Amino acid sequence: TVKVQSSGLKPLTETVAVEGNVTRDFTLSPYKSKGGGVVIKGERVIQKLSRRSMKVDEIKEVPASFGDSVNALTSMPGVIRSMGGGFFGPLVIRGSDPIYNRYYIDGMPIDNPLHFGGVHSVIANDLMSGIDLYSSSFTSDFGGPIAAVISINTIDEVDEFGGWADVGLISASALIKTPLTESVLQEDGSVKEENRGYLIASGRVGYLSLLIPLFYELVMGEKLESVPEYWDYQVKGRYRFDSRLSVTMLCLGSRDYWTLLVDEDDIDVDEGDDPMFSNLEMSYDSMFHNQGIYLTYDDVKFRNTLMLYSSWSKHHFYLDAGWAGLDASHWLKDLTIDCVPFITGGKNSFRWSWIPDLAELRGAVEATYYYFDAKGGSLQINDPENFDPSDPDAVTIIPYDKSFSNLVLGGYLEQRFTPGGFVFMPSFRTEWLTKSGYVTFDPRCMTSYRFITDTTLSVAGGHYSSFFQTNPYVFQQDPTYAAQGDTLEPEKAWHCALGVEQALDAFTANLEAFYNYYYDLVWSYPHEEDGVNVPGINSGKLRAYGIEFLVKLDAAERDGFFGWGSYTFTTAEYKSGLPLSFDTTGDQWVHSRYEQQHSVKIVAGYRKGEHSLSGRFQLYSSFPYTAINGSFESPLDSGRYQPVYDTDNPNSKHMPATHQLDLRYTHRTEYEWGHVSWYIEVINVYGPFNKTKDYKWKYNEPYSSENPEVVESESALSLIPNFGVEVKF
Repeated sequence: TVKVQSSGLKPLTETVAVEGNVTRDFTLSPYKSKGGGVVIKGERVIQKLSRRSMKVDEIKEVPASFGDSVNALTSMPGVIRSMGGGFFGPLVIRGSDPIYNRYYIDGMPIDNPLHFGGVHSVIANDLMSGIDLYSSSFTSDFGGPIAAVISINTIDEVDEFGGWADVGLISASALIKTPLTESVLQEDGSVKEENRGYLIASGRVGYLSLLIPLFYELVMGEKLESVPEYWDYQVKGRYRFDSRLSVTMLCLGSRDYWTLLVDEDDIDVDEGDDPMFSNLEMSYDSMFHNQGIYLTYDDVKFRNTLMLYSSWSKHHFYLDAGWAGLDASHWLKDLTIDCVPFITGGKNSFRWSWIPDLAELRGAVEATYYYFDAKGGSLQINDPENFDPSDPDAVTIIPYDKSFSNLVLGGYLEQRFTPGGFVFMPSFRTEWLTKSGYVTFDPRCMTSYRFITDTTLSVAGGHYSSFFQTNPYVFQQDPTYAAQGDTLEPEKAWHCALGVEQALDAFTANLEAFYNYYYDLVWSYPHEEDGVNVPGINSGKLRAYGIEFLVKLDAAERDGFFGWGSYTFTTAEYKSGLPLSFDTTGDQWVHSRYEQQHSVKIVAGYRKGEHSLSGRFQLYSSFPYTAINGSFESPLDSGRYQPVYDTDNPNSKHMPATHQLDLRYTHRTEYEWGHVSWYIEVINVYGPFNKTKDYKWKYNEPYSSENPEVVESESALSLIPNFGVEVKF
């Protein structure tokens, strides 16, 4: 007698006569309801406002993302890249500075989420169950960010042994997983294998140096002397002691290293290249290791998780400009920075459904210890408005060999009321930086109502705070800020978002308006306070506001159309608040360098059997730039002319809008043991005929009507092929 059952389907029991080898197919039928309804219970997605979610299958179908999660997020509204014409760099979300964002994996903060330039994330795709982007107005369980949150969730169930491998043009990845079973004696004397948990191991190795220089020379017609190298790993395991108590372990790490040598032959002075960067040597080596352990108790009404984690990083940076025009004491000679941030912490979070299906209380208490060790020199620009890198006095190097420590204590409470289609979520978060004595108090709230027409109206907002001294991205750039625990106040922000969503069959339309106001931002301003050198003050402000419109089609089955399209309008302006003697526009609102006013993105695809074809089209305005209105020879009699920027009108110019088309084809063959997929994609399909523009200054000529000039970009991406194969078993 064989009994077959599956969640959501009617169980089937049949008697099979076994006479030798027998193969039988069992078909399960859905439940049928006559005269009544079927109630299906699951955890409601509490917040949809300012939240964009992507599943692994969606991530892999986005062209020009190299099948990577963080790259795929750039196809969402309000998300752009900060460098390389929108192809590289940290994520810029709703016009804010990337240093104000935070990344998490299974609730554990991760401070090094991206490989070089954002080529890949440090998490294998098939380890993920999904990724959530909170663009703003997020809930109180995230501490530290004042702009946006990228939350990566990993798989938490493994039923059978399996794996996955992907070999592409720039890297290879692999994952293997197995359940942990245990023999349990039943009451009838039989032995049953029970699934007690799982073990997963995955990793990636990059090999850009093998193929990318060859493709670069074929496409661009120039040799590429050096490219970055990287690798990463992830290990996750879980063991269930019983139906309520379990322990989970998660370890991950990565390394990125790059040595760049620029010979005199690589700098074409006659074409206007800056001779200061001839004979340049630069090296970068960065690695991190994160560990987390989770002890979870979970029953119907109450869930509690104790998380302990640590993060150890090491960053090395070396720069030496060998141009003969620079003397031996120049600040660009033999510059070395070594820093080792060590972060460890604990978080106990709980969830209590004190009125089932109506009211739920959530909260946590947290403690995080920061230990920063740094050696090298802190760079302070003496006159940012007239910065001349060839001037030996343009930068003051403050040598240091110090260790800093800080402790942050905090927590949050959040009450969720969910009667019918109504959701009301008031919450607050508080943190205390023990070294300075500063305490933050951040009230937040989200409310929404879903009508019978599948129309949802939502509004959310609140106050957000962050301690600049413990910002890991700031520490990597300038470690001396970590020592300013008693002079710098917390950076703060107010978020407000209003949205309406309409669902119709497989279509979802979403319109959001947002306004984010940041204040008490730390701005570079070297000065002395009570005889102590202080690198900055809390004088900065930033306001970012706009609208996002998104239409999405979810394919209910494997075959069919899928995709989404969006339009985003964003305005982002800052005010430094610095003395006018230091910044002539310190009391004015200026366009932020991360402002992209208009953006149109369309991702569309079609699946049929073994075939899948998808494309992505983007049309977006450029980042603003500051015009050049003069020059002077520096150093004297060197033939090098330093540009003078129009500091009275910063970031007032824009390049023409840019557009790009990317295509991807995937062929997937199913087998009893899994599937094999091979794919090929073309990035920037009509790139050779769609040159972006650059504002180019020629260092071998003084300022004139022809210098600077707007020219076709030499660094913009041309047509780039990418291909690979994926095996899953």
